[in-house]
Amino acid sequence: MDTSNLADFLNRNSQAEITGFTGDSLLIDRLKELGLYQGLIIENVGQAPFGGPLLYRFGGTILALRVEEAKCLLVKKV
Repeated sequence: MDTSNLADFLNRNSQAEITGFTGDSLLIDRLKELGLYQGLIIENVGQAPFGGPLLYRFGGTILALRVEEAKCLLVKKV
């Protein structure tokens, strides 16, 4: 699998469309409960200090995702 299409590889201030989900079904269910869905445009707005969660913006929301959660998001750059 080409890992460049996973959300944890998005550069800061880059936008991408969620094209699907991969990985653990419990993590995928959690991400969907947080409001993420296929077709949603997300923007990487940075990372918390010391290798902490990755920060993504969609709509008026900023969501902090652990790296293992971000690796469940398949994306394509917009």
